[in-house]
This record gives sequence, structure tokens and C-alpha cells, in this order.
Amino acid sequence: MTKNGLSPQKQQRLMQRLSQAIAHHQKGEYDLAERGYRQVLKDDPSQPDALHLTGVIAYQKGNYERALHHISKAIRINPS
Repeated sequence: MTKNGLSPQKQQRLMQRLSQAIAHHQKGEYDLAERGYRQVLKDDPSQPDALHLTGVIAYQKGNYERALHHISKAIRINPS
């Protein structure tokens, strides 16, 4: 088990989903990226990169309160 309680196989799939979501984000496909980040967060609600990037998308869409919520949570989980 990894530190988030996921099996190594599930952790690997989670990281693959995160990478795919990041690729969508980089292409400007915000809805697909956000869907991918949410899938990651469904399996690991404390995944700091997915939280942070969900906040970035919220910011890019003009939803500043939601952006602040997600980014703040990511920072609390992983302040470095």
C-alpha cells in the first residue's frame, strides 16, 4: 500500500489519469481536464496536484472562490 492507502497498481492508474488530464489541460480542453482531475480526486480526495489543477481551471473559468478553495486545500495538504 502507498501512503494514501492505494495499492501500487491503483496508484499507477491514478497517476496515468492525472497525466491524461494534464495533457487535456495543456491543450485548453478544460472540461476534459477537469473531469480527469475529478476522477483522480474520487479515488484520492487528498491528491494535491489534482486539487491544485482543479483550482487552476476554476480560476481560468472565472470561478475565483472555487479556485481559492481547491488551491488552499492543496497547499494545506502539501505546503512545499
